[in-house]
Amino acid sequence: MKDFTVPGGDFTSLSDEIISNLDNKTVNLQYMDNEDEALDKVENGNAYAVIIFPDKFTEDVYKSAINPNSSETTDITIKADESIVNVKNAIYGTLADALTATMDNEGFKSPIDIIEDPVYGKDAEFIDFFVPGIMAFVVYLLTTLLTLISFVSERVSGTLERVLATPVTEGEIVAGYGIAFSIIGTIQASILLIVGISLLI
Repeated sequence: MKDFTVPGGDFTSLSDEIISNLDNKTVNLQYMDNEDEALDKVENGNAYAVIIFPDKFTEDVYKSAINPNSSETTDITIKADESIVNVKNAIYGTLADALTATMDNEGFKSPIDIIEDPVYGKDAEFIDFFVPGIMAFVVYLLTTLLTLISFVSERVSGTLERVLATPVTEGEIVAGYGIAFSIIGTIQASILLIVGISLLI
């Protein structure tokens, strides 16, 4: 956005000021002129969010700030993939911090609102993407524990010694246990995922 002049003074682009105050360690910025192309990047998983500044953004903000009786606000729209809550919170947090820093530098209260327009993951919470991973992890953890318990119990009962009396090697016995319980764990995890997808999506 180019600089512009309104009655009473010269003002620089607030959108540029806000962008310059964004934490570069949190966001990796890429400028695009076409909103649809930017949204395609989010939809294809090549970007997490699109930050949209409206036309005449700086002019509208200064006019609202100059007129103390004005109740009008200017909006910044974020269209984001909100399915990963930690990433979403980081994006919104760094934009809010940049907005606050910019308004403090300008010396007036912000007449700017941040509008959320999710591309994916509307109303998503941390538990929505945390629980599925924990469920699969618990299944495989229990499978590992069952393998160990079964292996030890067979050794205590003497079954393992009788198996070792056959031509089967120790490595083949351990591999057999591992493969068998891995298949069982995979089946259990698959059932959990199928049930979760069927009931929750």
